[in-house]
Amino acid sequence: MAAPPITTTTAVYYHARIGRNELDRLIRVASDGAAPGTTTLTCKPAQTTVQADSLDDLIVARAGLPAVSERTPWTYLYYEMDEQPDRHVELEFRGGEVAIRVKAVDSIWAHGQFARLEAIIRNSRGSREEFSWRKVRWMAFLLIWVAVMASAVGVGVPYALKNPDFYKPGWILTLSIWAVVVYAVCNLLWQIRSVRPQFNALGEVRHGSFWSRLTTSEQIGVAANVIAGLALFVALLALIWGK
Repeated sequence: MAAPPITTTTAVYYHARIGRNELDRLIRVASDGAAPGTTTLTCKPAQTTVQADSLDDLIVARAGLPAVSERTPWTYLYYEMDEQPDRHVELEFRGGEVAIRVKAVDSIWAHGQFARLEAIIRNSRGSREEFSWRKVRWMAFLLIWVAVMASAVGVGVPYALKNPDFYKPGWILTLSIWAVVVYAVCNLLWQIRSVRPQFNALGEVRHGSFWSRLTTSEQIGVAANVIAGLALFVALLALIWGK
């Protein structure tokens, strides 16, 4: 008699922000209906493999290692629910990536379990598409080119023509374009930081907008830099206009 067909669903997600709450939900969904003794969690701190049947037991066993402290990062975590050949679920957290693998004889159960796990990860900002650093490099090059051309046209041309009537408009145009370029660079850096993955098996991670995830001191620092930048821009305009 031929073995029944196995349905397998897999995916890898990037930029997810997984804290203890999300981790508990993922494990709870993955372990739904699992028989005792069929689940295993594994981590590898300080080049040592630690295994346990539950996350709480794993945390205790990991903390008991001599080379591990509270500051030792969780760089790897693997969960497995093994009821072969009927059902099998794997969750792997490694280097900012989250991988899901669900196998089952019952295709409806496999797809349903995968969808439930995927929903949790997507709600944690996980995406199947990795952030394109190539686009960032091209955007940075374009912004630098625009800034250089603005300086050449706005300042260089009037001075080359030795026409004082265009000195002030040229400087104002150049500063305005530079202000737009600086804003675009800040927005680009904002986006880069917003897609940074985070994994914390011991505590919670902040969700929401990038601004809401900043600490109070970071928010004050960003606001102060913005105000200082605006003040500098206005001062330069006033200096140029007064000449």
